[in-house]
Amino acid sequence: MTMMDEADIERIVGAEISQAINFSDSNFQAKREKAISYYLGEDWGSNPQEGRSQVVMTEVADAIETATPSLMRVFSGADIVTIQARNPSSVAYAAQATDVCRYHFESNLPFASLTGMVKDALLYGMASCKIVYQATERVESELHEGLSELQLAALLDDDDVEILEQTVQVSAEVEGEGEEPQVDPATGMPAPPVMSFDVRINRRLIDSGISLLHIPPNEVIVADDAVDVKTARLIGHRSNRTLSELVALGYDLDELKEHASSEIAESQEERARYSDVRESHASDAVDDSMAEVEYCEVYIRFDSDDDGIAELHRVCTIGAGHHILMDEVIDHCPIVIGTVIHMPHRLIGRGLAELLFDCQEIKSSIIRQHLDNLYAQNNSRTIAVEGQVNLDDLLTSTPGGVVRVRSPGAVQPLQVAPLQRAAFDLLEYIDTVAENRTGLQNSAGLSLDKLQSVSAIGINGAMSQSQAKVEMMARTFAETLIKPIYQHIYRLLRTHQDRPQTMRLRGSMFVEVEPSRWDENVDTLVSVGLGTAGNHEQRLMFLRDVAEKQTAMLSQLGLENPIATLPQHAEVLRRMLRIAGIEDTENLVNSPERVAQIQQQQAQQKAQQAQQPKPPDPAMQQALQIEQMKAQSEVEIEKMKAQASMQLKAQAQAQEIQLKRERAQQDLAIRREEAVQSHALRQEEMQAEIQLESLKIQMALPGGDGNIPQQ
Repeated sequence: MTMMDEADIERIVGAEISQAINFSDSNFQAKREKAISYYLGEDWGSNPQEGRSQVVMTEVADAIETATPSLMRVFSGADIVTIQARNPSSVAYAAQATDVCRYHFESNLPFASLTGMVKDALLYGMASCKIVYQATERVESELHEGLSELQLAALLDDDDVEILEQTVQVSAEVEGEGEEPQVDPATGMPAPPVMSFDVRINRRLIDSGISLLHIPPNEVIVADDAVDVKTARLIGHRSNRTLSELVALGYDLDELKEHASSEIAESQEERARYSDVRESHASDAVDDSMAEVEYCEVYIRFDSDDDGIAELHRVCTIGAGHHILMDEVIDHCPIVIGTVIHMPHRLIGRGLAELLFDCQEIKSSIIRQHLDNLYAQNNSRTIAVEGQVNLDDLLTSTPGGVVRVRSPGAVQPLQVAPLQRAAFDLLEYIDTVAENRTGLQNSAGLSLDKLQSVSAIGINGAMSQSQAKVEMMARTFAETLIKPIYQHIYRLLRTHQDRPQTMRLRGSMFVEVEPSRWDENVDTLVSVGLGTAGNHEQRLMFLRDVAEKQTAMLSQLGLENPIATLPQHAEVLRRMLRIAGIEDTENLVNSPERVAQIQQQQAQQKAQQAQQPKPPDPAMQQALQIEQMKAQSEVEIEKMKAQASMQLKAQAQAQEIQLKRERAQQDLAIRREEAVQSHALRQEEMQAEIQLESLKIQMALPGGDGNIPQQ
């Protein structure tokens, strides 16, 4: 395998660039010159005659200025392009990528630039943009005053800082005027003077990020067989750059001066573009660094390594000889070319202007003749009989003046026929043709009788048909230009932003973005133009109906119904706010993702609560408490009854014991009394017996001693 040498590469590249320049200039330059001339209302080259009307109608400018607000309204305040994930796990990242890409699109392509590209597409049939991720170096001058030695040392440690000027201020610390300097108590030596520094520096700063460059149509060159940007043999950007700009890009100044063309001629297209503000552009600069040179940045396919497969190269050349300054193999072309009227099998389409060239010419011609007719009627020519009229009096136009004649009827006006009604009908027909071609209806041209004679359905049908053409232009522009821009932004962020970054999205929502985690393969969908709900008012009305139906379904069928969910309802509300121009929708309505997250959290909480014992119902708990209180009361009553019964039993037992005790004591007392009485009776009996025995003894009766009881 052999590599192609530099001479062969320069020969191939030079030939391809020259062929592309010739093709672009010969096929598109004249059409663009005509378009800008008609847009500015300049004369289209007819031979003007003195005393005749030179008016030029501005059908092209009127149509473009009418279509531009309609298209810009479509591209403002809505998600023009959305990133769609190809797997469920990447849905959140895809939604985030849509917001991030939109942020970079709007911040790098502001309203004025987007309007310019829309007008390019309408006027010239093409709009072009270059999307790159670049690091821009800039130098800022700063003045720092009163720095200490430590602060100065810290400043000098920065490699991006260059000291331009430095001034030292020395002041001794003294107690008062005329006194000696203070003494350092640690060393006993006089304290050193205090030094401060004033420095002026240059600080080198590098800004990196997405850059979108709006390219003028005349600076775009394409191969003659280009069908689209992805497969084109050559797509390039040809411009006049100063030597200073090229040196800032890193090129060698000596090489630039050696191969730069000595003279840059202003193209006729540029001259036509600025014809109303300047005659020509002087390319000779007093300062050599500001001298302009021809610089081409082309993306060309050729086989440099002789493997049979053409690689895509980024080649930068200078001068008419196309000397190569840089050649590198890349994987994509960053230039995007869009249009509003697509032509099959062609890269560059048609513009709105070329549809109206003949309408503007015809209408201008009719208006000129109409004005000439009015001039002729108001300032008619005069028939004068030669020799019968004082020509000096006749040629002197004085109010109330006298024209002297020698005979009556010597002076008569030359009658001019008034313009026929057919001329006005022709003007109306031309307006109708223009409206049919562009889809831009002139509401002022609809007379009252026409509006009254046509039904509302017919008017709405005509308006819808007209609106469809504008929507088609919007959809074509979005598909061919804005969608590729989003795709380039997505790819550049994935490959270049390798660290998380906190960004403000949707007005006031701060999100940490890490594009390296995005999927490589996603779908990019356009959501403007055909297939949408029409203009903003119609879309708002449609979304309002959808929101009402969703609310009814959520109320009747519940939050878990199979037709409409809360996240979908939040998305409808969010779109309504976006159409109304409110960007920070998060402050008013949660995003669908946030609503789904809240629902998931609520479901988890319900599941956790289901696993835990359910707390009793308050009414049941109250009834249970009442029952418990009743039961406790009954228990207490039973206890009190039992205690009372026990007390009664105890009292009865105590009384019974007392009675038994009293009875026992009474019985004991009785027995004692009986014993005492019995003893006393015995004693008496014994005394009686003793006395009896004593009597017997005394009386010597038999048995007197033996019967005496022993004591």
